[in-house]
Amino acid sequence: MLQAAERKYDFLTHFEGKVATIRDSFMHLVTPHIPHNEPTATLTFFKTLEDTDVLQLVTHHPATTCPLDPIPSAVLQSKSGELLPYLSSIINTSLTCAHVPVVFKTARVTPLLKKPSLDPSDVRNYHPVSLLPFLSKTLERAVLTELWR
Repeated sequence: MLQAAERKYDFLTHFEGKVATIRDSFMHLVTPHIPHNEPTATLTFFKTLEDTDVLQLVTHHPATTCPLDPIPSAVLQSKSGELLPYLSSIINTSLTCAHVPVVFKTARVTPLLKKPSLDPSDVRNYHPVSLLPFLSKTLERAVLTELWR
């Protein structure tokens, strides 16, 4: 058990160090002056989605389950007809209130070996992969759909 805890700590310090190094590399950059132009279009609110739109967002996406999902995404998709009023309410409330629930902003970070040929005992041979809850990704696609309209 201690070995697993030490391994988690090694990954944590390695990934935090990578983030700090990347941030530091941007500190010396000077942002050039960009002239301010008036936008040609404005977005003052997000349109709520119809149930059919929400159903399409939920069912036409790979059923990738994150450990943070309360139920597996395949089950959510298979029961989406019965759950549709609740799913639509969650998505539309987020859009109309311009608020993303905290649970949608929480990701599970998993280290993934960069190449199978690399030494798995060296944390430098891994990169972090963020796994978001299924409904978080559904909300992202809803926002993207609205932005493209």
